[in-house]
Formats: sequence, structure tokens, C-alpha cells
Amino acid sequence: MLKLKATIKRYSLFIIVNLDVFKAINRLAKNITTRWLKLLSGCFPITTFLCLLIIVPDGLIAQDPHFSQFYAHPLNLNPALAGTGECGRIMAGFRNQWPGIDQTYTTASLEADRYFDALSGGVGITVLNDDAAGLINTLRVGGIYAYHLKISGEASLNAGFEATYHQQRINWSDLIFNDMIDISSGNVSSGAEVPPTDTRVSAVDFSTGLLFGISKKYYLGVAAHHLTEPDLSYYSSDVAALYRTYTLHGGAHFILVESYYPNRKGELSLNPNVLYQQQKNAQQLNLGLNLSYHPFTLGIWYRHNFSNPDAMIGFIGLNHKYFNFGYSYDFTMSGLKGESGGAHEVTVALLFGCEGKRKKPGAIKCPEF
Repeated sequence: MLKLKATIKRYSLFIIVNLDVFKAINRLAKNITTRWLKLLSGCFPITTFLCLLIIVPDGLIAQDPHFSQFYAHPLNLNPALAGTGECGRIMAGFRNQWPGIDQTYTTASLEADRYFDALSGGVGITVLNDDAAGLINTLRVGGIYAYHLKISGEASLNAGFEATYHQQRINWSDLIFNDMIDISSGNVSSGAEVPPTDTRVSAVDFSTGLLFGISKKYYLGVAAHHLTEPDLSYYSSDVAALYRTYTLHGGAHFILVESYYPNRKGELSLNPNVLYQQQKNAQQLNLGLNLSYHPFTLGIWYRHNFSNPDAMIGFIGLNHKYFNFGYSYDFTMSGLKGESGGAHEVTVALLFGCEGKRKKPGAIKCPEF
């Protein structure tokens, strides 16, 4: 009768049938990746109908958006990465996830950072907008300071701290519950559900991180986001915590063939990297490598969600002295692969202030895509 547009394997599906269930979902939603909510629209042939589709793989799911090109969003990954570049950076990215489903899930990010000798560290700002099919919108604006410490001639340690304003909004007017629908005709009328106390909630959030680098070749970082686990419930009677996210990442930069040109033309280098993140019971592992023949870069990556393989990721990039560009595509490997359309991600970075030489402790050679 009612046909779902996507088949989800190994997950439990629940459809909201009354406000009490919705309130429970509101509590649970803080443990659910909002990108799943993009499946909400298009679940039924009624264009304006919204079914809340809850996908719970063996427990709870994370809330934070993720990027396939995670090092192209360094301040989102770890506050300690602020100011690690040789130049000042303005970085922008856009991710369109599951375009094969009618209402897509999109994430846009803007970041800027620079190292300041007078501050012995890097300063950065971040803006992130996350849209789940027009139903739930999240806006984050943050400021970062990272202190850079020279441990020895080869080793350095960064400690970063971030304060963020977090705002989340639900489009209540697009929600249609079962008591609003005439089953025989499909007509929609008013229902008895009471709107939430607030359709827009906000909180101040804090994050911190450490980054250790050796001779601009090896790096290892740890970070913790949402330290205070702020409450983002739409109902005054409920508590819906934004659960803490733990991040561990590391990698290396190997120059296989050196270039004798000032613009590094012809340099051949290899960048293997790994990223592990956990939020509540949700875990995710990214690993892969980029091969660069300056100014071009090719990469292959794999993302695994522990309960199931998620995606293989192909990457292509262009590195210029003052400009970097990257494009990646996610080849979905989960039960959504026949319907999702994968994910497209584009990143751009503008570099400035590259002329002057940095004083100690120097930059950490993280990937440049």
C-alpha cells in the first residue's frame, strides 16, 4: 500500500503515530544521525506528507555530520589544527548526501585560520550549516585558539580550544501525523498534536584537542567535542543531550620524488591517513591515502561504521600555490546503495600570507586537499 523508496537492511523502522511517540523520538533524535532524516520526505506518495523514519542499528546513532574530505575541514576535525598551515587559509566545503532520494541532506562549511607569532599559536573561525531535507536545520558558529609548543628540533605539540554557538530548528509545520490523514482519500486535515515548546533551540558548546607532529612528516591528534553535552530538547519537559564526540586521527607525509622547482612541480608524495570517531554508541572508521604528483592528487578511501561497511570514496584534487580544489564521491556500500545516489563533496581553499617565514614551532604537514 505505502511503498518505501529505500530498503534499509538490518535496521528497525518505526513510523510516528502520535505525539507521545514523537516526544520519545525527540529524546532519541539526539542520538540519531540527522542525515537519516532526509529519508523522511518521499516515504509516501503524498508530496506534503512527512513520515518520521527512525533507523536504529543495534542501539544509538551519532548526530554530528561527517565529511569524506575530513582534512579539508581541519577546524571541524580538531581545534588543535588551527594555524598549522604554512599560510593563512580560507576553506569552504559543500556535501550533498544521498541525492538519489527526493529530499537531500546537505552540509556546508566555511573555515578560516592563521598562525600569529604574537599569540604563539593559531586562531580560527568556523561556520557550519546542516540541512536535513528542510526538516531539521543546524547552524554552528565557533571561534578557536590553538597554542603551538616547540618540544624539540623535530617535534611540536598543539593544544586547541573552541567555543561554539549551536542552534537547531525543526520545521514543525511540515510534520503530518496519522490522525491528520483520511486513510480512504489521503486528504490531510488538522490534528490534535500539541507543538513543542520551542521549534528553535540553542546552546553554547565547547571542544578541545591536541595535535602532535614530528619533523613535518608524522602527526597524531585527539579531540573531544561537545564537552558539556548541552541540552537541545524541543520540549521543556525533556532533556536531549548533544552527546560528546571523541576523535582520534593520524597520518604521515612521505615525499617519494623531490622537486627542484620553487612551485614544487613534479613532486611525488604519499599521504596515508586514518580517522576514528565515536559519539555515544556510534563508531566510525575512515582510512585511506592520497597520491600527489604536484599539482594533481588522487585518493582512495574507505569508511566503515562497524555495524556495516558504509562507503568507498574516490578523490581528485588540484593544488596551486594559493588555491586548492578537491572533489570526492562516495560509493555507498550499505543497504542504501541501490537508492541513495552516493554523496558528492566539493572543497575549496584560498591561501594567503605565504610570503613571510614562520617562526617556531613551524607548520605541521597535514594533507593539503
